[in-house]
Order: sequence, then C-alpha cells, then structure tokens
Amino acid sequence: MTDEQEILVTSRGRLFRLCKSGVQRSLIGISPERVAKYGVEIHGQEYPIRQVVAKATNTPKIEWTTANAYRILKNLGFEVQIYE
Repeated sequence: MTDEQEILVTSRGRLFRLCKSGVQRSLIGISPERVAKYGVEIHGQEYPIRQVVAKATNTPKIEWTTANAYRILKNLGFEVQIYE
C-alpha cells in the first residue's frame, strides 16, 4: 500500500487514474519531443507536458490541451517549467 496521491482525470468520456510514479514509469524508454513552452523534467530529461499526459493515459496528444496537462501535472506534484 502506498500513500502516493492519485487523481482521476476524464477525457472524451473516459476515466483515467493517475499517480506521479505511474506517470514517470510511462516515460521509461520514451524520447522527449521538443519543448516549446511548458516542460517537466522526468528521468533527467525535459518533456513537453502534453506528451507526458498522453503517454501516461495511452491516448493521442491531440486529446489534451496545454491547460489540462499543466493542471494534471501540477496536481500530481510535478514542477512545470515555463520557457519564454
């Protein structure tokens, strides 16, 4: 049993249960795409936040807005970097 926080997220009528360690595991062996403005560091690499949420939910990146991805990752305790 873990005390790790889980959150429930919906997209297009589907429910996803996410936790920080599960998000991190989903990116093992995945190369990061180019970060345009919002990124999060996982496994020593900077990933765009929409790519992170898409991989964690096994959905296409187009399903997630930047605002939704930002909110989800912040709620899970990730530090989101903003590049201007």
